[in-house]
Amino acid sequence: MLLVSVVFVVVGLRVGTGSMEGESSMALISSGGPTIVEREDPSASTAADEPAVSDGVPATTTGSQRTGAAASPSVASLDGSSSEDVAEAPPGRSPQERGRWALDRISYPWQDRLPGWTVEFDDGREGLFGLTLVDDKRIEIYVRDDQSDDLLVHIVAHELGHAVDVTLNDGDDRRAWQAARGIEDAPWWPSSAASDFRTGAGDFAESFAYWQAESDNFRSKLGRAPDAVQLELIAELAVD
Repeated sequence: MLLVSVVFVVVGLRVGTGSMEGESSMALISSGGPTIVEREDPSASTAADEPAVSDGVPATTTGSQRTGAAASPSVASLDGSSSEDVAEAPPGRSPQERGRWALDRISYPWQDRLPGWTVEFDDGREGLFGLTLVDDKRIEIYVRDDQSDDLLVHIVAHELGHAVDVTLNDGDDRRAWQAARGIEDAPWWPSSAASDFRTGAGDFAESFAYWQAESDNFRSKLGRAPDAVQLELIAELAVD
Protein backbone atom coordinates (compact mmCIF):
# COMPACT_ATOMS: atom_id res chain seq x y z
CA MET A 1 0.00 0.00 0.00
CA LEU A 2 1.26 3.46 -0.86
CA LEU A 3 1.11 6.27 1.65
CA VAL A 4 0.97 9.49 -0.31
CA SER A 5 1.15 13.04 0.95
CA VAL A 6 0.96 15.64 -1.79
CA VAL A 7 1.10 19.42 -1.89
CA PHE A 8 1.27 20.72 -5.45
CA VAL A 9 0.43 23.29 -8.03
CA VAL A 10 -0.06 21.97 -11.56
CA VAL A 11 1.50 24.96 -13.32
CA GLY A 12 5.14 25.99 -13.13
CA LEU A 13 6.64 22.61 -12.30
CA ARG A 14 10.41 22.64 -11.94
CA VAL A 15 12.88 19.89 -11.22
CA GLY A 16 15.24 20.47 -8.32
CA THR A 17 17.50 18.99 -5.74
CA GLY A 18 17.11 20.13 -2.19
CA SER A 19 18.69 20.14 1.24
CA MET A 20 15.94 19.39 3.71
CA GLU A 21 15.60 18.78 7.42
CA GLY A 22 15.38 15.04 7.93
CA GLU A 23 15.94 12.48 5.23
CA SER A 24 13.64 13.65 2.50
CA SER A 25 11.64 11.83 -0.06
CA MET A 26 11.41 12.85 -3.69
CA ALA A 27 10.11 16.36 -4.22
CA LEU A 28 9.18 17.91 -7.55
CA ILE A 29 9.52 21.60 -6.90
CA SER A 30 6.66 23.74 -8.16
CA SER A 31 5.66 27.34 -7.66
CA GLY A 32 3.45 26.14 -4.83
CA GLY A 33 6.21 24.32 -2.93
CA PRO A 34 7.46 20.75 -2.64
CA THR A 35 5.38 17.80 -3.77
CA ILE A 36 6.25 15.06 -1.30
CA VAL A 37 5.53 11.44 -2.20
CA GLU A 38 6.11 8.93 0.59
CA ARG A 39 6.11 5.22 -0.14
CA GLU A 40 6.41 2.21 2.15
CA ASP A 41 8.88 0.64 -0.26
CA PRO A 42 11.20 3.39 -1.49
CA SER A 43 12.69 2.81 -4.90
CA ALA A 44 15.58 4.48 -6.64
CA SER A 45 17.15 4.53 -10.07
CA THR A 46 20.35 2.51 -10.32
CA ALA A 47 21.17 4.01 -13.73
CA ALA A 48 24.09 6.40 -13.49
CA ASP A 49 23.48 7.97 -16.90
CA GLU A 50 20.22 9.90 -16.49
CA PRO A 51 17.99 10.95 -13.57
CA ALA A 52 15.06 8.74 -12.70
CA VAL A 53 11.76 9.67 -14.32
CA SER A 54 8.48 10.08 -12.46
CA ASP A 55 5.37 10.73 -14.55
CA GLY A 56 7.59 11.72 -17.46
CA VAL A 57 9.57 14.28 -15.45
CA PRO A 58 13.26 13.69 -14.58
CA ALA A 59 13.41 13.47 -10.78
CA THR A 60 16.74 14.60 -9.42
CA THR A 61 15.47 16.01 -6.15
CA THR A 62 17.53 15.11 -3.13
CA GLY A 63 17.40 15.87 0.55
CA SER A 64 19.74 16.44 3.44
CA GLN A 65 19.48 16.10 7.18
CA ARG A 66 19.79 19.02 9.56
CA THR A 67 22.72 18.32 11.85
CA GLY A 68 25.36 20.46 13.50
CA ALA A 69 28.68 20.79 11.71
CA ALA A 70 31.95 20.62 13.57
CA ALA A 71 35.27 22.08 12.55
CA SER A 72 37.27 19.65 10.46
CA PRO A 73 40.86 18.94 9.53
CA SER A 74 42.05 20.95 6.56
CA VAL A 75 41.28 19.55 3.11
CA ALA A 76 43.19 20.45 -0.04
CA SER A 77 41.42 22.90 -2.33
CA LEU A 78 41.31 22.78 -6.11
CA ASP A 79 44.51 24.82 -6.42
CA GLY A 80 46.33 22.74 -3.81
CA SER A 81 46.02 25.24 -0.99
CA SER A 82 44.35 24.45 2.32
CA SER A 83 42.95 26.19 5.35
CA GLU A 84 42.07 25.19 8.87
CA ASP A 85 38.69 25.83 10.50
CA VAL A 86 36.03 27.86 8.69
CA ALA A 87 36.36 31.48 9.82
CA GLU A 88 33.46 33.03 11.65
CA ALA A 89 31.22 35.35 9.65
CA PRO A 90 31.00 38.98 10.78
CA PRO A 91 28.00 39.46 13.12
CA GLY A 92 24.80 41.29 12.23
CA ARG A 93 24.79 40.45 8.54
CA SER A 94 21.72 39.83 6.36
CA PRO A 95 21.02 36.36 4.90
CA GLN A 96 22.37 37.60 1.57
CA GLU A 97 25.58 38.90 3.15
CA ARG A 98 26.08 35.72 5.18
CA GLY A 99 25.41 33.65 2.08
CA ARG A 100 27.90 35.52 -0.05
CA TRP A 101 30.43 35.21 2.77
CA ALA A 102 29.84 31.43 2.83
CA LEU A 103 30.17 31.18 -0.95
CA ASP A 104 33.49 33.04 -0.76
CA ARG A 105 34.82 30.34 1.59
CA ILE A 106 34.59 27.81 -1.25
CA SER A 107 37.67 27.69 -3.48
CA TYR A 108 36.04 25.82 -6.37
CA PRO A 109 35.79 28.15 -9.41
CA TRP A 110 32.11 27.41 -9.91
CA GLN A 111 31.43 30.41 -12.18
CA ASP A 112 34.02 29.13 -14.65
CA ARG A 113 33.13 25.45 -14.38
CA LEU A 114 29.35 25.88 -14.21
CA PRO A 115 28.50 28.50 -16.86
CA GLY A 116 24.98 29.88 -16.61
CA TRP A 117 24.47 28.78 -12.98
CA THR A 118 23.51 31.27 -10.29
CA VAL A 119 23.43 31.04 -6.49
CA GLU A 120 20.80 32.99 -4.53
CA PHE A 121 20.42 33.50 -0.79
CA ASP A 122 17.04 34.03 0.88
CA ASP A 123 15.57 34.13 4.37
CA GLY A 124 15.19 30.87 6.26
CA ARG A 125 12.49 28.49 5.03
CA GLU A 126 10.87 25.92 7.29
CA GLY A 127 12.02 22.36 6.63
CA LEU A 128 14.38 23.35 3.83
CA PHE A 129 17.97 24.58 3.69
CA GLY A 130 18.47 24.79 -0.06
CA LEU A 131 17.44 23.77 -3.55
CA THR A 132 19.32 23.05 -6.75
CA LEU A 133 16.95 23.78 -9.63
CA VAL A 134 18.46 21.85 -12.50
CA ASP A 135 16.32 23.18 -15.34
CA ASP A 136 16.84 26.78 -14.22
CA LYS A 137 20.53 26.30 -13.40
CA ARG A 138 19.91 28.00 -10.08
CA ILE A 139 20.79 27.20 -6.50
CA GLU A 140 18.68 28.69 -3.72
CA ILE A 141 20.01 28.70 -0.16
CA TYR A 142 17.68 29.54 2.76
CA VAL A 143 19.76 31.12 5.51
CA ARG A 144 18.54 30.87 9.11
CA ASP A 145 19.54 33.12 11.98
CA ASP A 146 20.42 30.11 14.15
CA GLN A 147 22.38 28.33 11.43
CA SER A 148 26.08 27.95 12.19
CA ASP A 149 28.57 29.38 9.73
CA ASP A 150 30.24 26.06 9.00
CA LEU A 151 26.90 24.35 8.38
CA LEU A 152 25.95 27.15 5.99
CA VAL A 153 29.20 26.68 4.06
CA HIS A 154 28.59 22.92 3.97
CA ILE A 155 25.05 23.31 2.60
CA VAL A 156 26.27 25.70 -0.12
CA ALA A 157 29.02 23.26 -1.09
CA HIS A 158 26.59 20.32 -1.09
CA GLU A 159 24.27 22.06 -3.54
CA LEU A 160 27.22 23.06 -5.71
CA GLY A 161 28.19 19.39 -5.71
CA HIS A 162 24.82 18.50 -7.23
CA ALA A 163 25.30 21.22 -9.86
CA VAL A 164 28.74 19.82 -10.69
CA ASP A 165 27.29 16.32 -11.00
CA VAL A 166 24.44 17.19 -13.37
CA THR A 167 26.61 19.57 -15.42
CA LEU A 168 29.98 17.82 -15.74
CA ASN A 169 29.52 14.14 -14.95
CA ASP A 170 28.37 11.48 -17.38
CA GLY A 171 27.55 7.84 -16.80
CA ASP A 172 31.18 6.74 -16.94
CA ASP A 173 32.19 9.42 -14.42
CA ARG A 174 29.47 8.34 -12.01
CA ARG A 175 30.37 4.66 -12.34
CA ALA A 176 34.01 5.56 -11.67
CA TRP A 177 32.93 7.33 -8.47
CA GLN A 178 30.79 4.36 -7.44
CA ALA A 179 33.71 1.99 -8.01
CA ALA A 180 36.12 4.18 -6.05
CA ARG A 181 33.68 4.33 -3.14
CA GLY A 182 32.65 0.67 -3.34
CA ILE A 183 28.99 1.61 -3.81
CA GLU A 184 28.32 0.00 -7.21
CA ASP A 185 25.06 -1.55 -5.97
CA ALA A 186 23.65 1.74 -4.70
CA PRO A 187 21.30 3.75 -6.91
CA TRP A 188 22.65 7.01 -8.26
CA TRP A 189 19.46 9.05 -8.54
CA PRO A 190 16.88 9.22 -5.74
CA SER A 191 13.36 8.23 -6.70
CA SER A 192 10.13 8.02 -4.74
CA ALA A 193 11.07 8.15 -1.03
CA ALA A 194 14.74 7.25 -1.46
CA SER A 195 17.01 9.40 0.69
CA ASP A 196 19.62 11.59 -0.96
CA PHE A 197 22.20 10.22 1.47
CA ARG A 198 21.57 6.67 0.31
CA THR A 199 22.31 7.38 -3.37
CA GLY A 200 25.41 7.98 -5.42
CA ALA A 201 24.27 11.53 -6.18
CA GLY A 202 24.04 12.36 -2.49
CA ASP A 203 27.34 10.63 -1.69
CA PHE A 204 29.02 12.64 -4.46
CA ALA A 205 27.51 15.94 -3.24
CA GLU A 206 28.48 15.22 0.38
CA SER A 207 32.01 14.28 -0.70
CA PHE A 208 32.25 17.48 -2.72
CA ALA A 209 31.12 19.42 0.37
CA TYR A 210 33.65 17.57 2.53
CA TRP A 211 36.36 18.57 0.04
CA GLN A 212 35.32 22.21 -0.29
CA ALA A 213 33.73 23.11 3.06
CA GLU A 214 36.33 21.28 5.16
CA SER A 215 33.52 20.05 7.39
CA ASP A 216 33.09 16.95 9.52
CA ASN A 217 29.37 17.19 8.82
CA PHE A 218 29.55 14.23 6.40
CA ARG A 219 26.11 12.64 6.11
CA SER A 220 26.27 10.04 3.36
CA LYS A 221 24.81 6.72 4.48
CA LEU A 222 26.88 4.80 1.94
CA GLY A 223 30.29 5.10 3.54
CA ARG A 224 32.77 7.13 5.50
CA ALA A 225 34.12 10.49 4.44
CA PRO A 226 36.29 10.23 1.31
CA ASP A 227 39.95 9.38 1.68
CA ALA A 228 42.84 11.13 -0.10
CA VAL A 229 42.56 8.98 -3.24
CA GLN A 230 38.82 9.61 -3.49
CA LEU A 231 39.34 13.35 -2.97
CA GLU A 232 41.79 13.33 -5.87
CA LEU A 233 39.13 11.65 -8.02
CA ILE A 234 36.44 14.16 -7.09
CA ALA A 235 38.86 16.97 -7.98
CA GLU A 236 39.39 15.36 -11.39
CA LEU A 237 35.65 14.92 -11.99
CA ALA A 238 34.94 18.50 -10.95
CA VAL A 239 37.21 19.99 -13.62
CA ASP A 240 36.11 17.94 -16.67
